[in-house]
Amino acid sequence: MEPSAERCRVRWAIDVEAEMDHGRFQQLLELLPADERQQVAKFMQPVDQHRALTSRVLQRCCVCQALGVEWREVTLALTKGRKPFTTNGKPPWAPNFNYNVSHEWGLLKSMADDEARREVIFQRLWSLKEAFVKARGDGLGFHPLSRAAFCFPDGDPWARSAHLTLDGESNSSWHFELHDLDDGHCVSVALGPPAEAVDADGAFKSTLRLKHVIPATVAQASPRPFALVSLEQILSTCRGVC
Repeated sequence: MEPSAERCRVRWAIDVEAEMDHGRFQQLLELLPADERQQVAKFMQPVDQHRALTSRVLQRCCVCQALGVEWREVTLALTKGRKPFTTNGKPPWAPNFNYNVSHEWGLLKSMADDEARREVIFQRLWSLKEAFVKARGDGLGFHPLSRAAFCFPDGDPWARSAHLTLDGESNSSWHFELHDLDDGHCVSVALGPPAEAVDADGAFKSTLRLKHVIPATVAQASPRPFALVSLEQILSTCRGVC
């Protein structure tokens, strides 16, 4: 692995409610380009505005760190399936760099043991499906979601990996990791072949410099746990933030 490649393995988690308490919404909003500020403002509820703002700041910080570009140089786009990606040029250490964002962080409280167990299993399976369709690029355009099913090694729902069955057939071309955050929430990471990316307009696929990558080989450089960070922390690592 190239020395610079390590900085591309970014796995962050942010508590949006805690960020809301800091009262920095307007200050952070001013860091975004005008079109992204307008997108954030379209949301009616303050919590949704904060999630949208946090998502965009996260994406920009991620690109800054991974690709070594300055804040004002970051360019973001969306596939037709609403997968975010960057159109910035890819350096040798990150020829296929891309990312995804999830906006959910649920808490399990006041549940009976059996009910809580069922909820946890449901969340893990849902997290895997979300990771899969977001990594593909078609998001909710992948339908029905029942086309993708998952099983855990030895039937253990708390396993750190899972196997995909797609359209009734076992599929080994995708690799999945599961990570536990605080308060019982789970997040999944999906690694798949570039050739299986769904991109109606072709803009996202055109940013991938390596067309043939074996996900299991890439996964050997993982797993990296998710770090609970604040916006202040990650912004401090970005060059060119005013």
